[in-house]
Amino acid sequence: MRKNQIKDNMRRLILILTLTALFLSLFAPFVSAAEASGTCGANLTWTLSETGVLTISGNGSMSSYSELKPAPWYKLREDIRVIEIKEGVSSIGKRAFYGLDNVFSVMISSSVKTIGKESFAECKKLKMLSLAEGVEIIRESAFENCSSLTDLLLPSSITTIGDKAFYRCSSLRLLSIPESVTSLGEKVFAYCSGLLNATINANIPELPLWTFYSCGLLAGVSLSQNILSLGDGAIENCENFITVNYAGEEKYGREMLDAIAEDNGKETREYVLNLTSIPVQEAQSSNAYMTDEYLVIDTTTITREENSTILTTISKSTKYTVEEENYIWGNSYIAISIDVVIENESGWQELLMAIREAENKNVDLRKIKVTVLLKGSAQISADVLNSLAKKNVEITIDMQDGSTVKIDCSRLEKKDENQNEAKQLSYRLSRNSNPTKQQIKTIGDAQSYLLSFDGSLEMDFSPKIYLGKTHSYKTATLYQYIPGRGLSLLQSVLVDKSGYATYYLGSTKDTTQYLIALDVKGVDSSSTIIPDDIAKDHGEVIYYEPIEYVVTGVRMFMGLSFFQFSIAVFCVMFALFVGVGIIMSVIYRKKKMEAYYKMLQNEEDDGFI
Repeated sequence: MRKNQIKDNMRRLILILTLTALFLSLFAPFVSAAEASGTCGANLTWTLSETGVLTISGNGSMSSYSELKPAPWYKLREDIRVIEIKEGVSSIGKRAFYGLDNVFSVMISSSVKTIGKESFAECKKLKMLSLAEGVEIIRESAFENCSSLTDLLLPSSITTIGDKAFYRCSSLRLLSIPESVTSLGEKVFAYCSGLLNATINANIPELPLWTFYSCGLLAGVSLSQNILSLGDGAIENCENFITVNYAGEEKYGREMLDAIAEDNGKETREYVLNLTSIPVQEAQSSNAYMTDEYLVIDTTTITREENSTILTTISKSTKYTVEEENYIWGNSYIAISIDVVIENESGWQELLMAIREAENKNVDLRKIKVTVLLKGSAQISADVLNSLAKKNVEITIDMQDGSTVKIDCSRLEKKDENQNEAKQLSYRLSRNSNPTKQQIKTIGDAQSYLLSFDGSLEMDFSPKIYLGKTHSYKTATLYQYIPGRGLSLLQSVLVDKSGYATYYLGSTKDTTQYLIALDVKGVDSSSTIIPDDIAKDHGEVIYYEPIEYVVTGVRMFMGLSFFQFSIAVFCVMFALFVGVGIIMSVIYRKKKMEAYYKMLQNEEDDGFI
């Protein structure tokens, strides 16, 4: 009897566990979806899109977080690439976005007044920061160790910058502190090892302790007349430092030179004092290093234009060998790269001027590599494209929405000079959660994404689609949907180590629906394009011919594809032809019958009937 009771209990337990597992499996998708959104303040909500855009919206201040209680999106940090703080949010909480390693772009609206302590610290891939006019306070260590941040444009509304706010931002090259700043903390730019020049217009009496400590490439600073002295180590351990531009009285400038000389163990005469109020808009530095085969000298010039910040690096590599402790020098070659932050459409013209200057120095005719951080509208004009056509230049354009495209300018064709409309460069990606039967027939159970372009392009270019690091080394196959025919395969590529799939397209249509599917069974692996960063993992890769740029896009008219429209026109014409034929046949038969009856009538009248 007891044994039967134990068996019954075991059966009940197994049944309960089975039902629990079934319940969890049914509701798991809803649980996962819930994790991608929530609240982050009394009246604030957050959502994370499938393409890695974290959006904070609502009204009021954001909650603060800590190491023990991190932000609710922290567990999804690998997927976050873009952060948008919408209008209505008044403050960013402490450690809100701390340690989000993959964040590339941050956009902060004008309603935000305060950026909290350590709010963006350790975001090591953050390159593009947009602070709208209205931000007033940047708290302590807010952007500490954002080591990829290249450009810092502070709004004139800023009044307070806390201690170590930009500490160890090693990629910063040029900066300007507006005169609205009345409180500047200690060690704000310490260990910004890539900083070349700085303009401090702040309304403060003293440059605080360790402001530029250990900024190895710093060549000079421009100081406001309000600054009368330097704090301890304000400009210390800066081995390339030479010049102070000072807008105040000479005696204070001389005292500051003495302080710099004392901190660095040098003579005052080794530094230059310029009594000028002109802010520094250009800076230059050189860096030499040796590899196993080459002596490399990098000369970097950074210029702040009205609509852009342009950094040009010329690398001269000289081959050498060592024989009996003697260096034998061989051939040299020049490579040129340009990094630019474009604030608005006019910035493109400033970039074109920089490219022309680089071409004059490009003696070895190597391809000039250009990287653009494009703020604002993700557009390029036809006039700019015409100016770039056939140039030995390759441009990678990173946009605020996280989308990226590459353009090989040598493949561009000049268009009609009178055609100057803007070309939309961005695209949108979303998970294909409910594939159609027709899609399943082509891709099976493969995970897939829907892709659409915001504008039609008739040129060779390469969109870099971010699918996530979890998909690295997978085959990502691009299809286009042709109404009436289904999916048509365009191109297959391997996803690189960073989670990007780069396609080589000769055209796109904004009316065409594209689809990306991962590891589709039956796709020919021999035609898959392998990106450079994982080519070594696949053995020696030899390209016998250039990569083909695929012409894509389905022509549409009145919501129909060109094929469907052609069929529709044919059917209408056929129907008209048949209809006219039937009507003509009816009319002919009617006339024939009328003639027959008339003949019978005539015969009857003549007495034949």
